[in-house]
Amino acid sequence: TVTLNNFPDLKNGTDYTVAYSKNCITISKKNITVTGTGNYTGVLRTTYKVVPEKATGVKITKRTTSALSVQCTKAKVSDCKYQFLLKQYNSTTKAWEEAQIKASKNNYVTFSGLTAGRAYRVYVRIYRTWDGANYKGAWSNVLVTVATPAKTVVSSAVKTGTNSMKVTWKAVNAADGYEIQYSTKSNFASAKTIKVTGRTTISKTISKLSSTGTYYVRVRAYRTCNDTTYRGAWSSSKSTAWTNVYASYTTTYNAGNTNRSTNLRLACEKINGKISRELDKRVTQQIQMIFQDPMASLNER
Repeated sequence: TVTLNNFPDLKNGTDYTVAYSKNCITISKKNITVTGTGNYTGVLRTTYKVVPEKATGVKITKRTTSALSVQCTKAKVSDCKYQFLLKQYNSTTKAWEEAQIKASKNNYVTFSGLTAGRAYRVYVRIYRTWDGANYKGAWSNVLVTVATPAKTVVSSAVKTGTNSMKVTWKAVNAADGYEIQYSTKSNFASAKTIKVTGRTTISKTISKLSSTGTYYVRVRAYRTCNDTTYRGAWSSSKSTAWTNVYASYTTTYNAGNTNRSTNLRLACEKINGKISRELDKRVTQQIQMIFQDPMASLNER
């Protein structure tokens, strides 16, 4: 379309003709000539740019606690290059600011040195260098994503009653909460998972458990961004089992007609929840004898 001051309704073919290259695939600078016809005379010669298409198909192909691998759809022209922009939020300026920018001849790149659990914005655009100038397409739509949250550590898993246990873990920066998984099997078969919210929440009491047997527990942090949940790796598991310290004691003298090593073994079994209710009272009495025995060591008590 050609416009002229005070004459906005000029018509192509009647008031002017346009001659230009029909090759709009090759990204470069093109020549265009506008010639007046009819009631208009004169010739205008100028140039225009053919730029790459807007980048599409931006996605994360790999995510870790410190890196994000980004990929987009390949450009239609084979000799194009790509520019990848990563932004992060600055809480001081309250704005998204450039964190990293990378150029690549490939339609993929990896941003490293990132912060676990932090949110980032990713943009991509396609460009071509011709005659010393860069011809750049429009930036892609923004992709909001998160680096994988850091791995937490379970501090303890302790039975707090007949049918409950308390789990504690280390807080993870940038987490929105944690998922706790527990099972009576060490491979977490048929495990149950519960969610707790809040980065500073570092303990949870789980009830309605079996009164006998050992429970295995593991925890992972999560971060939610744009309705998508990003989860960290599971912690190493922790069990409610008590270390069988009695195994290292071989003294077999009697104290009140009760074998000392047997008392230690029963104490461990009681803590592990392996003592039936029928025997519980008698076992408790035997365990008490350890504390009453003047010859019992501090470790045994």
